[in-house]
Amino acid sequence: MTRTKEDVYDEEISPLMVEIIRITKAHGIAMLASFSIPTEEHPHLLCTTHLPDDSGKPFAKFVDAAKTIRHQEPSLFAITITTEPKR
Repeated sequence: MTRTKEDVYDEEISPLMVEIIRITKAHGIAMLASFSIPTEEHPHLLCTTHLPDDSGKPFAKFVDAAKTIRHQEPSLFAITITTEPKR
């Protein structure tokens, strides 16, 4: 059976993204990553992570890019928000 792009993302890319997100948060590095993982049910499915820098401010060019990414055909959009205790 052929794996879907969503399967590949879930099985191979997502674990790497967990590590990338951990590192960027630990060092206050703003980031934007987006993956197009269409399925028959959701042909415009994206998985996008957009994180601010260590001051909590998003990088302006990433904000613009994220707006461009989101303005597609109607699609399912999900955001994962995690919180950590203040240091």
